[in-house]
Amino acid sequence: MPPVPASDVTEPQAASRCTRAIARFVHRLPAEEEAIDPMVAYALINLVQGRVLEYLAERIARLYRISDAATHARIERQLLSIFSEEFFALFRTRVEDTPTLVLHIARRIIEKECESADCPCSQTSVDRMYSAIFRKYFKYRHLGALLNIVAGDARIQRTIIHRLVEIHARRPGDCERVDAQLADDAEGVVPALMLPYFRQGRAQELFRDLESDDWRQRRQRLTERIACLRGA
Repeated sequence: MPPVPASDVTEPQAASRCTRAIARFVHRLPAEEEAIDPMVAYALINLVQGRVLEYLAERIARLYRISDAATHARIERQLLSIFSEEFFALFRTRVEDTPTLVLHIARRIIEKECESADCPCSQTSVDRMYSAIFRKYFKYRHLGALLNIVAGDARIQRTIIHRLVEIHARRPGDCERVDAQLADDAEGVVPALMLPYFRQGRAQELFRDLESDDWRQRRQRLTERIACLRGA
């Protein structure tokens, strides 16, 4: 199939990296949907899955008002290691039965995200679209619950905390004190204590509390509670 000239491909300038790749790929396909080559379907599956992971990374970062691309990319890589092939297995099976399904999803993503590129207010409609995709094709009825689960991964939490500390630290030693808390956290309780401060806009209070008896007591109580739940 001859490539479509670049001038013939219309892409949303503000769309994500993966969405732009999907748009380039789809624009090179024939207009007819009666049949799609299995190898083409396989390649498009990988692109759509990549966009799904990219979107999840964006949503997690958005919870903490983190907008830099480097942090998004780091979270996306961590998500890639969390989500095994089993997560996408049902989707792949459905595409094997109906190969044009993945083309339909790809065009839906392109259409919706092209629209959002011109109208930032339509982010809500993009979120609704992905919720519908997760519900219909991945059988995850509650995207918010899934986001809470993956956002609870220790690696993702540490990535978020390090970035938020870089943004909010003001006093000499703030970063070092946070790093020391995270380094001395074999139980994995420190992120759970720190992140509510950032969500509530209380970063400076966190930096002060790290040196307090109250912080040490709360950390000890949470450590004991987790140990009890684990049966230790």
